[in-house]
Amino acid sequence: MATLRAHVEPLIQQLARERLEGPVFYRVSDGLRALGVEYAEPTLGKPDLIYITSEGWNTWTDSISLPAWVDRVLEQNPDVAKKLLAVPARERHIFIWATFGSSMSMRRSLRADHDFDAHLAPPQLPPGVDHVWVGCTTTGHRCVRWSASSGWVDTGWVTLPEDEES
Repeated sequence: MATLRAHVEPLIQQLARERLEGPVFYRVSDGLRALGVEYAEPTLGKPDLIYITSEGWNTWTDSISLPAWVDRVLEQNPDVAKKLLAVPARERHIFIWATFGSSMSMRRSLRADHDFDAHLAPPQLPPGVDHVWVGCTTTGHRCVRWSASSGWVDTGWVTLPEDEES
């Protein structure tokens, strides 16, 4: 957090100096980019608040499929499979949440208003992992799962707006 704060402080100072009115898109510094920040914008009326987002937000530049995204998430988190291997269980399930920061192209495959392609390639699961579940925190998206015995399956679960949840 201290590292992020050190890189964001110059943006806050620039906003205070310029007293900007209207939307402004800041050039993201190399330091922020190294932390995964791809976009920064001041919040109007709140000079000490800057809206920043990570790679994958509002972009199609990361055109990755659902199975490849699962592979990438598991490669980036090898400790998960190692922990599951330590458990003497008949089946080992991993649950992954897709968020606003996840690739739009991948999240599109989870949209409830689009047909789900159950014929996607299987993910390359690490040893010890039998099932993977992928849900999306974005309203109107589904949860799917994959196993060797059933392949990709739409679970029927869909995220609802807070006012519609029961």
